[in-house]
Amino acid sequence: MCLYRLLTVRRLLLGLSLIFVSPCPPATGEGTDSACCFDALCIVLPESTCIDNGGVPLSGTCTPNPCCSTTTLLKNHDGTWENGFSWTYQLAAPDYGSFAELFDGPGQICGVAFYLTQNNGLAVPRSDVYVWDALEGNPGVVVAVEVDVNLGGPAFWPSVSRHPVAIDATVEDHFYVGLWPNFDDSPYFIAADLDGPAAGQSSRTKAPPGDEFPTGWHPVTTVFGEEKLALGVDVQMAPLATDPLGACCLPDDECRVLTESLCGLAEGSYQGDEVVCVPVTCGGACCFPDGSCEELTFAECETSGGVYQGTGVSCQLSPCPRQGGCCLDGDLCQTMLPEDCDANGGLYLGNDVPCSPVGCNRHAGGVLLVHASPGLVYSGGADYCGGSGLDVCWDVNTSVSQDSPAILHVLAAFPATADPALTAAVFGIRYDEPIQVVDFGHCGDNAVSEFSWPNSDSGTIVLWNEPQTAALTEVFWFAAYNADRSPSVFQLIEHPEEGAWFFDDSVPPVADGVSCLGALGFDSNGERCCPWENRGACCLSSGDCVYVDETSCLDSSGEFGGVNSSCLPNPCETTDSPEWSSPKPLLTLQSSNPTRDGIRAQIELPKPGWAQVSVFDVRGALVATVLEEELVGGRHSVIWPGPDAAVRVGSGVYFLRVQSESGTQVERFVIVE
Repeated sequence: MCLYRLLTVRRLLLGLSLIFVSPCPPATGEGTDSACCFDALCIVLPESTCIDNGGVPLSGTCTPNPCCSTTTLLKNHDGTWENGFSWTYQLAAPDYGSFAELFDGPGQICGVAFYLTQNNGLAVPRSDVYVWDALEGNPGVVVAVEVDVNLGGPAFWPSVSRHPVAIDATVEDHFYVGLWPNFDDSPYFIAADLDGPAAGQSSRTKAPPGDEFPTGWHPVTTVFGEEKLALGVDVQMAPLATDPLGACCLPDDECRVLTESLCGLAEGSYQGDEVVCVPVTCGGACCFPDGSCEELTFAECETSGGVYQGTGVSCQLSPCPRQGGCCLDGDLCQTMLPEDCDANGGLYLGNDVPCSPVGCNRHAGGVLLVHASPGLVYSGGADYCGGSGLDVCWDVNTSVSQDSPAILHVLAAFPATADPALTAAVFGIRYDEPIQVVDFGHCGDNAVSEFSWPNSDSGTIVLWNEPQTAALTEVFWFAAYNADRSPSVFQLIEHPEEGAWFFDDSVPPVADGVSCLGALGFDSNGERCCPWENRGACCLSSGDCVYVDETSCLDSSGEFGGVNSSCLPNPCETTDSPEWSSPKPLLTLQSSNPTRDGIRAQIELPKPGWAQVSVFDVRGALVATVLEEELVGGRHSVIWPGPDAAVRVGSGVYFLRVQSESGTQVERFVIVE
């Protein structure tokens, strides 16, 4: 029987031993009771906790905010309505065609209400509700926004109906409140009080591009031709809390503006003083039964069938417990958690790697890694087998950043407890679209590849006539480059038809599953795959990180990070070190603000490490990831959108956020046409 057919048979046999293990713990914790009011601030707490902390308990939840009933009502009208206004055609996002009314702060807004009417029996209208600060007499920066709000059906003219909306916002001075209708439906009208007590021309409406008026905000009377008027807008507002306010991500991922103490009382995650809930996106790690992790909101996680790990918990921390095969004495293999395997003196085969039907074999715990070989320059027609220069698995280079083709080596690596006699390796590859593979070659005596090889999501089988006995064996090489320098990943995967296996020189050959499949990042991070050998990251007093076992680490007065923990990025670096004295990255906008052509900014990292720069719109939606990679310490320039951007962005308010291991900073900017 040929080896290819034998591999297929082995794969089918081994497939019978797969065991499904739920990797995530059950959700724990008790629910809270009801709404608790601290002036206009509402959080859900047990009644006793609410009273003990000076709150006023109410029945129900905080949505809509029941604390609004005890706050001051602000209005600029006298409740008599002589007209109504609306734009009558499709308008562009985000707020062309909106109406706004000026009010005086400071205070904590907990709700607004609009007086509406209609004359044509339209469907229930939906609108975006805004709070803006007052900038030079017009609505300026968005302080808070509630999108796609169901306002309920307006009354028919001459009747006018009141439509309340809950919204949290902190205002320091004058501010505007208004709404932007969804113009997919027939328009409804916001009521106007022509002889009301409005002082001056405080009401505003926003003219769209291409209209007879200049684009932007105008007094309503300029556009609609009425005399002194006030719009039908009410605001519920309480005095500001004595302590600073900021965005708080609650356990259910709702973002509320609270004091830090109240946020802690509600078991939330405080995002910082004066941080608003736009563009803060609350969420955390969500564990799925297959052991995978995705960062979602609490509601998204529950809807998707996952188990939520908590607000702010990152998937980068690998919070989802997973099991795999563990080789114990006498070739006995059992499925267990890695820490249980280590406690029993076993060899952990890897997350989700099953036990072989015949127990633990010569290649148990082996991995396939991908390594960017430094110092090699690609030249057509050359053979790069033997050129990886890799002696120790932990020295694997999992990231590359260059314009010319890089030489990537795929290597098989085995733990010290293995006894390699490698005669075949089975695997596949997957890579992002910007990556171009220009050349390749196997390092065995023969290879059986799929017809589409080396396209993404294809597989190959490399064979040797004589067994390979080294702890590190070169299997394949590729020459590849990143066509547009956007962050991309070249990763090893299972062969689409045959899986991922090592075969020995037995007759018939015995197969062991590949414990880990590595990845290499182009202008981004890859994934280091090394055999489980009871080693991990050890932080020395110098701040250096070395890979040793726990005993050796403690003997060196180091701090052990756990078996298989990584030194990349360096977990030993501390912000109290003199050379890294800055507490967070410095973000400076360098272009004019407002701007017509995008934004240019400079970030200054106090230490080397991973950094991400992102752009959000006023609704908190991610618009673009400008940068996401490992950077050296110091200054770096970022531009968005770049000069070669294929898509232009619309006018509006945007937020530029930099995140790094040193901290997070957000700056607001405006793009105008």
